[in-house]
Amino acid sequence: MSLEIEVDPRFHFVILTMDTKEPVALSHQFRKAIRNFMKDEDVTEDHMDIVKTEMYGEFLHSMDSLEYIAPVSSNRDRFYPV
Repeated sequence: MSLEIEVDPRFHFVILTMDTKEPVALSHQFRKAIRNFMKDEDVTEDHMDIVKTEMYGEFLHSMDSLEYIAPVSSNRDRFYPV
């Protein structure tokens, strides 16, 4: 499964991608989980703070990789001519 989260002051969204033999059933499971999210006793503010901290950590960790640095540095010359 692949998960992408985009947070912007104007909008927020989550993209989930995966291979499944039953996409409609999976869609129904996602919709049910989203509807019951606020009722879930396992989801607390403390838990959400931990998840947010983990996401920030993963983001910072991703910045320390060639896959991140190469595209950023190759675009640098367009914005900052030498």
